[in-house]
Amino acid sequence: MQAIESPTVIHQRYQVVRLIGEGSTGRVYEALDLSLQTNVALKQLIYLNTRRGRAFEREARILARLHHPSLPMVSDYFSDQHGTFLVMNLVAGLDLARLVAQQGPQDERTTLLIADQLLQTLEYLHSQQPPVLHRAIKPHDIRLLADGRVMLLDFGMASDQPPSEPSAPPSQSSLNPYSRSLWYAPPEMIYRRPLDARSDLYALGATLYVLLTGQEPPSTGERAAALIAQQPDPLRPAHALRSHVSSEVSDVIAHALALSPDARYPSAAAMRAVLRDTSAGRQVWSQPAPQLHQNPTAPDITLRVVGSVLLLLGIGMGALLLLLAMFLAR
Repeated sequence: MQAIESPTVIHQRYQVVRLIGEGSTGRVYEALDLSLQTNVALKQLIYLNTRRGRAFEREARILARLHHPSLPMVSDYFSDQHGTFLVMNLVAGLDLARLVAQQGPQDERTTLLIADQLLQTLEYLHSQQPPVLHRAIKPHDIRLLADGRVMLLDFGMASDQPPSEPSAPPSQSSLNPYSRSLWYAPPEMIYRRPLDARSDLYALGATLYVLLTGQEPPSTGERAAALIAQQPDPLRPAHALRSHVSSEVSDVIAHALALSPDARYPSAAAMRAVLRDTSAGRQVWSQPAPQLHQNPTAPDITLRVVGSVLLLLGIGMGALLLLLAMFLAR
C-alpha cells in the first residue's frame, strides 16, 4: 500500500500534510482537519488482516474512554477507500530515545520527574475497570513536551481485559525479532504467560535505566540464561555505570527489573511512593511544584502522535533496544 500524498483529503475532512512516521503495521500523517481548521495526527492501518484489524479497533476503543493529561486523545475512527484510520491530537515534543541520544544520560532530578508522571499515568490506567495494560512501554513511546508534561503513546499492543481474565501475551508475530517492543518486554511476555500491572512496571524500569545510564539493560534472554547456568545476573546496577546515580534510585530500578513479577513492586503507586522517599526524591519534592522542561537547545520535534509509536510496533528511533522492560512506581 502506497503512502498517501499531500494534499489528499481523507474521509472528506482530513487533508494530508505530510508523512511523519511509518512502521510494519501502519503510518502516521500530520493532517489538517478541514472542519475545525486544526492539525491532527492521522494513523493509518496498513497490511490489514483480521487480527490487526481487531487490535486497531481495540486501540481506538481503549483510547476513546481514557481522559488523562499524559495520554493521547482519539477524536475519530473510520474506514474509507484509503484504509482504516485513527485521528488523534498532534503534539510537539521530544521522545525520550532522542532526548538520551542528543543529550546523553539524564540527571536524577529529570529522571525522577519523568518517572513520577509516568507512574501516575500507569496508576490511572491500571485503576480502570477493566484495567488497561500498555504492554509496550519504551523510550520511543514517551514524549517530553515543552510545558514539562510527559505523554505516554503507542497503545497498539494495549489490553483491557477484565481482572478475571488475565491479559494474555501478544501474539508471537507482534513480538518479532525486529520489534523494539520485544527488547523492552518482561520475561512473562517473552515466554507467553499472563500479564498484569507489574509487566508495565518492568518495562518502565528499563526505560528509567536507559534515561539514567544511556545504555539498555541486558536482554531478558541473557539474564534468564545466566540464572539457569547459576551465574551472576548480568544486569549491572545503574549506579555502577554512572556515578551521578545514587544507590537508592539504582535499587528502585533494579527492583522494577526483577525477572519474577512477584519480586517487583505490586503497583505503580507503590513504586512511585518508594521513589519519592529516596534522598533524591525528597530533595526534588521538598521544593514547591517542581517543573520539568526540555533543554532549550534540543530541537522541538513534532510528535508523531500517539499514532507514530502507537501504530509502529517497532518504529521509533534511537539507540535503545532493551529487552528488560521498563517500570516506574509510585
